[in-house]
Amino acid sequence: MIIIRSISDIQKARLPTHLARYIEKLIIGITSPPMHIIPEDDGHIICITPSDKDVSLCEKIGLRWAESMFEGCSYVHDHSCYHAVFIRGNQFTVSVIVPSDQNIDPAIIARIVREAA
Repeated sequence: MIIIRSISDIQKARLPTHLARYIEKLIIGITSPPMHIIPEDDGHIICITPSDKDVSLCEKIGLRWAESMFEGCSYVHDHSCYHAVFIRGNQFTVSVIVPSDQNIDPAIIARIVREAA
């Protein structure tokens, strides 16, 4: 799993171009006025990798993936990924990006596909 809080985190992650572009768009959107979210205080983006499992996600989002409650979930066609949002507390939000074109755990994909439908 890759945690992204800034543009430089995207560059360090060496993500495929289509994912990097989408995540960059998200970071710019949430850190610019009027949103002006501070990732360290208000939330961040997690990009799922092939090594992630339910347990590793639980450590970062606070719930097991299979039992988690999404605030919203959608498939982003132009960037071949799913985008799920979790709200933890009054202000802290975690966006989870799940690439659909990599070898992601089938249980992770199956759950997000159900939610996005």
